[in-house]
Amino acid sequence: MPSGTYTTTIPMPVHKVWSFVKDVNNWAPLVPGYQGHEQIDENTFNWTFKVDVGFFKREVQLQIKFTDWQELTKISYNLNGITDQFSGEGYFEFKAKGQDSTQLEGYLELTAKGAMASMINSFLKSAVPQMVEELSKEIAEKIKEQEQR
Repeated sequence: MPSGTYTTTIPMPVHKVWSFVKDVNNWAPLVPGYQGHEQIDENTFNWTFKVDVGFFKREVQLQIKFTDWQELTKISYNLNGITDQFSGEGYFEFKAKGQDSTQLEGYLELTAKGAMASMINSFLKSAVPQMVEELSKEIAEKIKEQEQR
């Protein structure tokens, strides 16, 4: 199963990092390939992405369901394909590193199913870790940017 983990340190207290990430609208547009999202209920969102993984190039819709909100500690989610056969899970984990620094860890596991699954999954093995790293770095930059205002 293609997966990736990335950890970065943000020079902000954990409550400020949590405050940013707990609002999905703050970071959803930072996800690679993001086209838009719609909130279905308190914990469920439909997201649209433009995917360009090897030969697989098209718009994909996924439903993201947030399953666990541990304040100042962790946010977990599951995802399922709406337009294509994808499933997976992920999380953001927060660890205070002193009073003014937070370690943010992002994790994503994403698996394709169906007739083309083996080819798509072979591309996802390198794409998913890159996506997790890019998103984690973008979140860190956006938080720093907002703090400087």
